Amino acid sequence: MSSGTVARRNSAQSLSTSGQPIRYKLHITNYLNVVGYILRFIITFVGVGGEKHATVLARNQTIFTPSGWTFSIWGLILTTEAIFVFLQLLPDHRRLPAIKKGIGYWFFTTCILEIVWKCLFSYEYFFLSSVFMLFTLASLITIVSKQSEIPPDGTIQDYWLLRAPFSIHCGWIMFYFALEMNLLAVNHTKKAWTQIEWAIVSLAYLTCTAIYILIWKRTADVAIVLPIAWGTFGVALELT
Repeated sequence: MSSGTVARRNSAQSLSTSGQPIRYKLHITNYLNVVGYILRFIITFVGVGGEKHATVLARNQTIFTPSGWTFSIWGLILTTEAIFVFLQLLPDHRRLPAIKKGIGYWFFTTCILEIVWKCLFSYEYFFLSSVFMLFTLASLITIVSKQSEIPPDGTIQDYWLLRAPFSIHCGWIMFYFALEMNLLAVNHTKKAWTQIEWAIVSLAYLTCTAIYILIWKRTADVAIVLPIAWGTFGVALELT
């Protein structure tokens, strides 16, 4: 057994006076993570009325809208976060610092904010939806920041199952927020030059963000940058 695995297990369970390991009970945040995920999953695939996101995007096309296949990344996000939701219920995971201190109530908050955003977006309330998307992004940035303050245990599981899902989600929302700004611009004016300006600003914002994360940020997180690159690549292919 590796030292990282030992450290991870020791952080999840202590020894009682009798020498037996103490199994921590589920915390309210563990339950809320499950509830938040299920609610978001239902809203994503069932909806609450309004149009499907693909229909909304097709009706409000911008020069920054990526190819349709780009949005398949939602499947990766939902799958990896489903694995996290399951793992955080297990006795040897529920009290891990990366979960207890690194996430806390923030994943549930992210799910609720994203539900509101999806509902507003489906009814094409782009200004309000962009506000809630910004809140969602702030919540994800909080998770990533708080987890980065917790030393990793060096295992593949610690990063790819407990940290990377939120980094991927965060990077995708960073890209999607830029897309939302372009949707607002299109609805405000149909002038081609204005749309080009917003597309340039969006590209600059994403480029600077990626450079900051990879070069100047204390802990480089490639998992945030990859969704940004994925979305930008989708835009490039759509324009060709």
